[in-house]
Amino acid sequence: MSINHASHRPQDSKNACEVSELFITQQQVQIKNKKRMQMLNPTASTYRRLAKSMQYAMQIPEGDALVFLIGKGNEHSNLEALETWVKETLCTLDEEYGVAMLPFLLDRLEQTMNQWSAA
Repeated sequence: MSINHASHRPQDSKNACEVSELFITQQQVQIKNKKRMQMLNPTASTYRRLAKSMQYAMQIPEGDALVFLIGKGNEHSNLEALETWVKETLCTLDEEYGVAMLPFLLDRLEQTMNQWSAA
């Protein structure tokens, strides 16, 4: 019994093209996100001000409970965890959200916190 390897080549080629298309798509998304962030050009003080505004608007107390929930684990306070979360979230924003960041971020934070409180 012989196996015809030639019959498998078109499939292999198709899979290689799909992987290549996926890689290009991910690469294009990364480039778009980088360009968006450059257009927004947020500074460290911008992230801090947004985080403070969110902390005030959502009445988040001092402490470090959010470090585990929304931070990376190396923050020392809720404010620092919020700042980290803002930086990470801004990198994933679509263009239409760039204009009105604070309301979107407040909504997303509330959703995130509700998921954790429901668990």
